[in-house]
Amino acid sequence: MNTNVAELLYPKSASKEISFMFYNYKKINKLIENRRETIMDRMNGSTRAWLKGINQSSNSFEDIIIKLDEDRVINRYKHWNEFLSSFFNILKTYERPIYYRFIVLKYFKNLDNEEIMEILNVNKNQLRDIKTKVIWLTYKYAIKDKLFELEVQNNVAL
Repeated sequence: MNTNVAELLYPKSASKEISFMFYNYKKINKLIENRRETIMDRMNGSTRAWLKGINQSSNSFEDIIIKLDEDRVINRYKHWNEFLSSFFNILKTYERPIYYRFIVLKYFKNLDNEEIMEILNVNKNQLRDIKTKVIWLTYKYAIKDKLFELEVQNNVAL
């Protein structure tokens, strides 16, 4: 991939979400479980909730199950989990394996830049370029997987 790093544009919000999901990839199931517990605690379900009228908001267990199944955040976490699993395989196999190694070192092992530069045998500018390309490549694939919509501003894709 001989792309000039200056040409790689993506929204800052996408960069933040991608970084968050990289850092939490191994903990996505825990994030989903925490979200479920939060919803269940908020709902305060009861076995007698069905006695309320149709016009009242009931917190029956059926309602809680429906809310858990339809929760936007939980569904997004699940989508990210599936996407990242296949994306990491693509990085290791077809794209540049150094990108996958960077993700493992930076986001999974939480190494600092100096350690990463030493392990990957790159300088500071090359490391910055690798990070930019990893985020851009993730964004590009995530658009194809409908995790993001392509944002166009002044005829330039961001």
